[in-house]
Amino acid sequence: ARVLGPQLGNNPWLVAPDFTYTTRLGDARALKDHRGREQVLLVFFTLPDSLPRMAQLRESYPQIRVLGVEVLGIPLQNGTTSEAMVTRLEMPFPIVTDGAEETAAAYTLFRRSFGPEGSQPDPPIPPHVEFLIDRPGYLRARWIPQEATGWTEDGQLLSAIEQLNQEKFDVPAPDLHVH
Repeated sequence: ARVLGPQLGNNPWLVAPDFTYTTRLGDARALKDHRGREQVLLVFFTLPDSLPRMAQLRESYPQIRVLGVEVLGIPLQNGTTSEAMVTRLEMPFPIVTDGAEETAAAYTLFRRSFGPEGSQPDPPIPPHVEFLIDRPGYLRARWIPQEATGWTEDGQLLSAIEQLNQEKFDVPAPDLHVH
């Protein structure tokens, strides 16, 4: 996964690990439920570090949603303080509650990169990381804010989404890879 970055790769090869989750509104689903229907932007966040990015996503969510992308917010930290902060965020997209810890543990394994911190034998878990998953269920891009400006400019994320919308998928839907 070290080759993942904010730009899309040409060949889908890394299957997004499936997981089940419940949102703070009580909706229970699995990542695989989105396959074939919509792209997914997984947003792993830490508060208060991620507040500026979460505000940006709140503002751009209607436009992102129209392009066929669901955003899932997944907290990287636990505790009553973080739960209270998440509740106050009032995000228009789902925030994962049940299943967040296990999902974060699985996806943060993909934090290794070619950046200085990501090249360490056991790189630190970044306070914020986002993954863009295509309709068939492949991880197509990853953005770690401390490594690159990447998706902070809406145009870059929207461009990647539109590029995925234009793709004709020659690859079969991946087999399930459950964590």
